[in-house]
Amino acid sequence: MKSNLLHTIASLSLVTLSAADSPTNCLLASNSLGEYNACCSGQVEGISEIDGIQFEYFCDSWWDPQAPAPVNTASARECAQLCYWDGACTGSTWVSRNGHCYLTTSSEDLQKKSYPPYSEGYMALRQRIGLSPPESACAPWINAAVANETTECANRLKPIQDARDVLERENQAYNTSLRHIQKERDGLNEANRNLSTALSQLQRQTEVLNQTSQELNGTNLFYKKLLDGEIGMTSNWREWARCPGADGKEITVQGVTYRQFCNQRLYSPNGFPRDNVILGYEDCIASCNDLPWCRGINFWTKWTRACFRFDYEGTYPLPKNFSEQVIAITPV
Repeated sequence: MKSNLLHTIASLSLVTLSAADSPTNCLLASNSLGEYNACCSGQVEGISEIDGIQFEYFCDSWWDPQAPAPVNTASARECAQLCYWDGACTGSTWVSRNGHCYLTTSSEDLQKKSYPPYSEGYMALRQRIGLSPPESACAPWINAAVANETTECANRLKPIQDARDVLERENQAYNTSLRHIQKERDGLNEANRNLSTALSQLQRQTEVLNQTSQELNGTNLFYKKLLDGEIGMTSNWREWARCPGADGKEITVQGVTYRQFCNQRLYSPNGFPRDNVILGYEDCIASCNDLPWCRGINFWTKWTRACFRFDYEGTYPLPKNFSEQVIAITPV
């Protein structure tokens, strides 16, 4: 159908018909004899119109070269239409006595032949080239071509649309899986943060426990030395003889250096020492070495439990008070 449409359009051009070229309707008859008589009575050639398409016809003639085998047709009209619908056909020959139709498809130029009386009843037919058919004649082929192309386009488009639908479904499934994975990832991240927080808390608790353990070990060591007699007890009044010569001077006991302040006592922001024990002067200082928490000492010479040990950070000596028989001792 498409080739016929292109064949028709390619052969169209605008011409002006004269009165002598006006077509007849002799090819409208439905039987062979009627057509032949209508077209060839009193004339040897003419023009007739079929569905708006003009055809030339030549009576008692045939086209050369001629097709080797005929097609059976009911009329010259049908024979002309068969040639028109065949894009390769250049002309057709119709025999009225038997309805044979010979379609010439050779690329050679058509030669009109006539050989009376043998050619009597023959009609050589061909489309009239160089004329524009009426719009109504083109409409059926144009509509058919449009419908055919529309159907073909829809057929080609369908597998593409089906593939697109499959891809969309796969993409939706992928997105759903991705959301699940992201949700699981977020849950794992939250669990990891919780574990990190718990681990940090455990580490801080471990540090506190370790520090407490060190303090307890130091205290235990001190009391063990005290019980074992490694730490002796001397007269506190003899220790007071160190002042005022020891005031402001350093003293090193067991490798740790301290500074001494006569007639001064330490002040702790919390107001109290951590503990107090009965020890001599240097033994009191040595006990501070063994206690990780020890920040300083008040050594009272007028009391029996002379060694007051402080653990509060920021402990410092107060101004001198000569009515107090005390020596403040702080690490250097």
